[in-house]
Amino acid sequence: FQLMEDYFKTHQANGIVFDGFPRDMRQYNDFNFLLKKYKGAEPFAVYITLPEKISLERIKNRRICTNCKLVATIKAPSSSEEFAEQCKKCGGTLVVRHDDTEQSIRKRLDIFRRQTLPVIDHYRVQGRLVSVDGTPPIKDVTRALLTEINTFLKKEAR
Repeated sequence: FQLMEDYFKTHQANGIVFDGFPRDMRQYNDFNFLLKKYKGAEPFAVYITLPEKISLERIKNRRICTNCKLVATIKAPSSSEEFAEQCKKCGGTLVVRHDDTEQSIRKRLDIFRRQTLPVIDHYRVQGRLVSVDGTPPIKDVTRALLTEINTFLKKEAR
C-alpha cells in the first residue's frame, strides 16, 4: 500500500489496472481509503468466470518455459510431473510450475472462494462489476472483455 500511496502522491493517473487486486475485503477497504484520500475515480472490477473443474484442468495443463518464462498450455493432461516439451518461442524446456500441484491448486481455489468472492460480490452489489465467461477460446474472451469494459465505461461517462 505504501507503493500505491507513493504512486498516487506523484501521479495523476487517467486510469490504472490492478491484476488480482484487491483479493480480500481488507485490501478493498484500504484501497478505497487511498482512492478517497487522493481523489481517485471510483473503481470497478473485472471478473472472468470459469467453472472450477475447467480452472483446475487448465492450471494442471499449464507449463512455463525455463528459459524465456513463456506460459504455455499442453494439449492433453500428463500424468508425469516431469513432462517437458520445447517452447515454441525460444526452444527452451516447458515444465510444470512448482506450485501447480492439484493440492496447491485446490487450496488456491478455496482461498479464492473464501476471500475474493466476497469482494466480487461487493462490486456486483454496487453495480461496478464487469463479468465475462472465460470458457471460450482466449481470443473470444478478450473480445468479450473489451466489449463489456467499453460498454461499462460509456455508461459511466453519461
